[in-house]
Amino acid sequence: AGSFAVTSSKDRTLKVWPLPGSAVMNRYSEEGDVSLRARLSARAHDKEINIVSVAPNDSLIASGSQDKTVKLWRATDLGLHGTLKGHKRGIWDCQFSPHDRVLATASGDRTLKLWSIADCSCVRTFQGHMAGVLRVRFLVTGLQLVSSGSDGLIKLWTIRTNECESTIDAHNDKV
Repeated sequence: AGSFAVTSSKDRTLKVWPLPGSAVMNRYSEEGDVSLRARLSARAHDKEINIVSVAPNDSLIASGSQDKTVKLWRATDLGLHGTLKGHKRGIWDCQFSPHDRVLATASGDRTLKLWSIADCSCVRTFQGHMAGVLRVRFLVTGLQLVSSGSDGLIKLWTIRTNECESTIDAHNDKV
């Protein structure tokens, strides 16, 4: 775990880099070449990539784009596991659940969505922000989400009930 880093770019590519201490990096060091080189690279989306997230077990990589999709990639070879479609605007954030096989996404369409990793289907949509949602995070138990948006609001959501439990309005601009 933690043997690689993932980067994305406005050029729409995704790159996987071995980190110092990993088996791949150690092999380069033994050969006398310690420069960092991307181990994998792929043209990932039709528009720029805004966010990259790695699953807790390092098996999958999620990339969210202005093309309104999130794509799931196998970390071993950057093969496409699936595409999550359903948002009406670009994706600003995505995060894997620490416990379940689901992914949360935040979009400029003012919604959060929860997706099944197994079949790439949307299992929940959360509505309540008045502008684009910029960030989403699972809370420690994985039973709740917290989101922030361009509307200056922070919202606490309970996944099971699909309800917004609390709204914090303490900012004058995007959060």
